[in-house]
Amino acid sequence: GGFGKVRLLTNYPIKRSIPYRDWLADRTGIAVDKIDLHAVDLPSPVDYDAIYEAVSRNLEAAQLPRDDVDLTFHLSPGTPAMTVIWIVLARTRFPARLIQTEPERPGLREVKFFTDVADAFLPEFLRRSGERINRLAEGPRAPAPEFARIVHRSESLSRQIDLAKRVASFDVPVLLLGETGTGKELFAEAIHAALDRIVRQESDLAETTVGQKRGGDGSCRVPSAAFRGLVVGATDPRHEPSSTCCVLVHAH
Repeated sequence: GGFGKVRLLTNYPIKRSIPYRDWLADRTGIAVDKIDLHAVDLPSPVDYDAIYEAVSRNLEAAQLPRDDVDLTFHLSPGTPAMTVIWIVLARTRFPARLIQTEPERPGLREVKFFTDVADAFLPEFLRRSGERINRLAEGPRAPAPEFARIVHRSESLSRQIDLAKRVASFDVPVLLLGETGTGKELFAEAIHAALDRIVRQESDLAETTVGQKRGGDGSCRVPSAAFRGLVVGATDPRHEPSSTCCVLVHAH
């Protein structure tokens, strides 16, 4: 079927884009007043972040997505970077049908693409996260009184708490997944508290050691913030750099 409304996003001046709008109306039979031109300011036509933000703002301003509107994104115009962003948005925030055109072939062709970006990304992400957790959890479990607030009877949840206690010994990002009411917030608070306690303990140890090396009078002390920086980038196997991993903990 035809399109009830067309939104043309252009990073050219509107005046320059009007002839294209008129040509499109003549070629498709869509009334000119049904084709809206929208100027989009981009620092570069290949700036992925800028394209994503600009397109998202424009679609949100049109109160999209909506249940009463079937979105279609045309991939052919623009730069390859713009095509990538349309695909990402169509499979995430703004579900849409994808079409393309070719000079050699008249008419529109639907683009067949995998259903969901998450479907392609999450399995590999979860596999790598699982391997990472196994490596982190191989060491001995340190006492973690912060988890005492999580009251439970389930053996499954007990295993998740045990895993979270081990993960809490490392300065790494943690992703908590679980349905509403399964205790994700309690897990997050316990992990933060446990890590803060470990950092404070090691900071006190560092301050004492430095004081002893400077004559034992305690006059030279390492600020805890400085030590925190050392912990984040340390080579101690218990403190792997936080930028290199994302740990997944199922809290259910």
